[in-house]
This record gives sequence, structure tokens and C-alpha cells, in this order.
Amino acid sequence: MREIARTFGAMLTADHLLTVVDAFRSVRGVSDSRVSTLLFNDGKRIRLLREGGDIGSRFLAAAFQWLSDHWPEGAAWPEGIARPEPSTEQRLDEPAAGSEAAFSDEVQPSVACRKPHGLKTSATEGQSR
Repeated sequence: MREIARTFGAMLTADHLLTVVDAFRSVRGVSDSRVSTLLFNDGKRIRLLREGGDIGSRFLAAAFQWLSDHWPEGAAWPEGIARPEPSTEQRLDEPAAGSEAAFSDEVQPSVACRKPHGLKTSATEGQSR
């Protein structure tokens, strides 16, 4: 916890995170669920925080860092909330900074899911007998 305070220079709370999430959502035009999935790999976490849930300090720090790293160019960070310095490293499993694909609410099916829904398939499809 002390390290987080040193990193940001101030104690940040879930309320601060929700303020930053609201600003991010308004600029990007995405839902709470999408931001929650991007931050926590859980589409419900932001909703739970809004309902009074709690978040651990490491998850809080990681969420602020992700938001800072992916903050839209030219958009103002919410006033009165410390912003961590953006990371210089790009993770291989993340889209490039500024990539709109990372923020789309549209879900693209994987190659394995491209069959039209409603088609019945056998559990042994593709297996030889």
C-alpha cells in the first residue's frame, strides 16, 4: 500500500477510479462492462464497485496504470486525481496504444465459433470412426 502511495503521490480510492472510468467512457464511447473487461477481465467489476464493492490495492494500482497507458490523446485526465506516468513498454497481448479495436463493444467470434447459431453439430464432428 505504501508503494502505491509513492507511485501516485496520493492515496487513491475506488471512487477516484470510478471518476476516471467515467471520463474514459465518455471519451471512448464504451460501456462500464467493456471498460471493466479491459481492466479486470471481468465485465461486472465496475458495476460492483458502483454498488459499494471493494477492490484490492494492487488491482486499483493496475487499473489506474492501464487507464493512464491507454488514455485518449488530447483528452483531459480528471482534475484532482493523480495520474501515473504512462508505461513505455507495450505488452504483447494488448492492442497498440490508440487502437480502436481494443475499445470496441463489438465482439468478433473466434474461428471456432463462426458456425451460424442454431445448427446442430455432433460431439464427434471431425473425428473419424
